[in-house]
Amino acid sequence: MAKANELPTLDVQAGAAALDEDIPRVLRVLGASSIEELGWSRPNKLKLFVPMCGVCQGEKEEYTLRLGFQAYRRWPPSAQFVNPVTLDYAYPQDQHFVPKLTSRVCPGFCVNGLVEVLFPVSRVAVEGDLPIAARSS
Repeated sequence: MAKANELPTLDVQAGAAALDEDIPRVLRVLGASSIEELGWSRPNKLKLFVPMCGVCQGEKEEYTLRLGFQAYRRWPPSAQFVNPVTLDYAYPQDQHFVPKLTSRVCPGFCVNGLVEVLFPVSRVAVEGDLPIAARSS
């Protein structure tokens, strides 16, 4: 379990194994047959790319979130918004690929159309013992 003021302990084998276990459960919960059906991609055992979008004053903006599972389950996945073409982040040229989350005027945020309320990356809703992205009802 993660503790305040403690650095994550990397365990790539455990992280990859935990993600392998969780993906089928997430697919069942979301009613999908594959991560590709959700628009997600998994280029290796420890990374997951998730398309996200935000709506501000009627304008839709699309983003790509890279999740890293090097210390997963003891720690939440690392999270970084990245350039959707390079799948990396380079400052300052990629700043426009990071959502600006400072306005109360823009409360909507979604993950592949599933999430309607903004939530911090470090918090996830829990269904049973499976951490999943919050789903609209």
